[in-house]
Amino acid sequence: RYLKPFWALVLICIFLLFGQAVSELALPNLMSSLVNVGIQQGGLEAGAPEAMSQKAHALLLYFAGEEEKVLLEQLVEQRELYFKKQEALIAELKSLNKALDKKSKGRIRCEKLYPFLDVQIGRLSEEITTVEEDCNIHVEENRVLLK
Repeated sequence: RYLKPFWALVLICIFLLFGQAVSELALPNLMSSLVNVGIQQGGLEAGAPEAMSQKAHALLLYFAGEEEKVLLEQLVEQRELYFKKQEALIAELKSLNKALDKKSKGRIRCEKLYPFLDVQIGRLSEEITTVEEDCNIHVEENRVLLK
């Protein structure tokens, strides 16, 4: 009878206590995944996203001064130019690869190969571990050979 006027507050308190208990029980799992991904597996490749959402951009513009707005717009333009240039270079590289495939017919001659270079012909690849001079790279029996 004394709790009757406060029944809503009692339910909210019980709900919040339940949420607190669930959060505290989930914390060890979250910490273990941080350790597994962050330390044992070398972490994430990119610490920051490559692009921001339109909402984040609008929020940034809202709080930025005039100089920052001009600088941000310049950066956006430079980024667009960068991606256009990157696409053009990728297309050029693909056309050069096609031309090389037609001319080399699976054979590549070179003066010098350096270690830590990967040679790839089709789906086959070979890691170079020593300096190779006057080599003839070709595919034989599903292996990349250096002669």
